[in-house]
Amino acid sequence: MAHKHRRAFVTAMICGVPTWFTVQAVRADNAPLWAYGAAAGLGGVAPSRKRRR
Repeated sequence: MAHKHRRAFVTAMICGVPTWFTVQAVRADNAPLWAYGAAAGLGGVAPSRKRRR
């Protein structure tokens, strides 16, 4: 169970931090409006699951 939480936390850090900075850049007019699409794509990434072998 702990591994699921760890993977979710790592995924949130890897995808959440760039998403937050992208949104802040668009709001400050340092990035074009289409960058919201990239932020939405990053924000929609789900944690990886253990694959069956």
